[in-house]
Amino acid sequence: MENNKAVLRKVSLGIRQGPYYEVDEGIKEGEKVVVMGQQRLFEGAEVSVEEEGK
Repeated sequence: MENNKAVLRKVSLGIRQGPYYEVDEGIKEGEKVVVMGQQRLFEGAEVSVEEEGK
Protein backbone atom coordinates (compact mmCIF):
# COMPACT_ATOMS: atom_id res chain seq x y z
CA MET A 1 0.00 0.00 0.00
CA GLU A 2 1.31 3.40 -0.99
CA ASN A 3 -0.75 6.54 -0.34
CA ASN A 4 -3.77 4.33 0.55
CA LYS A 5 -3.62 2.63 -2.86
CA ALA A 6 -2.99 -1.05 -3.59
CA VAL A 7 0.35 -1.97 -5.16
CA LEU A 8 0.94 -5.34 -6.82
CA ARG A 9 4.29 -6.90 -5.93
CA LYS A 10 5.98 -10.20 -6.67
CA VAL A 11 7.29 -11.99 -3.60
CA SER A 12 9.71 -14.85 -3.14
CA LEU A 13 8.59 -17.42 -0.58
CA GLY A 14 10.86 -19.47 1.62
CA ILE A 15 10.01 -22.00 4.30
CA ARG A 16 6.40 -23.07 4.90
CA GLN A 17 5.25 -24.27 8.30
CA GLY A 18 1.56 -25.14 8.45
CA PRO A 19 -0.44 -22.10 7.31
CA TYR A 20 2.59 -19.80 7.62
CA TYR A 21 5.06 -18.83 4.90
CA GLU A 22 8.39 -17.09 5.10
CA VAL A 23 8.69 -14.20 2.64
CA ASP A 24 12.29 -13.95 1.41
CA GLU A 25 11.86 -10.96 -0.93
CA GLY A 26 9.22 -8.51 -2.07
CA ILE A 27 8.01 -6.83 1.13
CA LYS A 28 9.72 -5.18 4.05
CA GLU A 29 9.07 -5.64 7.75
CA GLY A 30 6.14 -3.49 8.87
CA GLU A 31 4.47 -3.19 5.44
CA LYS A 32 0.78 -4.02 5.23
CA VAL A 33 -0.44 -7.05 3.28
CA VAL A 34 -3.97 -7.77 2.03
CA VAL A 35 -5.37 -10.88 3.69
CA MET A 36 -9.07 -10.59 2.74
CA GLY A 37 -10.89 -9.38 -0.37
CA GLN A 38 -8.08 -9.98 -2.86
CA GLN A 39 -10.57 -11.17 -5.50
CA ARG A 40 -11.84 -7.62 -6.06
CA LEU A 41 -8.48 -5.90 -5.63
CA PHE A 42 -6.60 -4.27 -8.50
CA GLU A 43 -3.48 -2.12 -8.94
CA GLY A 44 -4.16 1.41 -7.71
CA ALA A 45 -7.42 0.53 -5.92
CA GLU A 46 -8.09 2.71 -2.90
CA VAL A 47 -7.70 0.66 0.30
CA SER A 48 -8.13 1.18 4.01
CA VAL A 49 -6.48 -0.64 6.90
CA GLU A 50 -8.58 -2.48 9.45
CA GLU A 51 -6.69 -4.01 12.34
CA GLU A 52 -7.94 -7.17 14.01
CA GLY A 53 -9.94 -6.53 17.16
CA LYS A 54 -10.69 -2.88 16.41
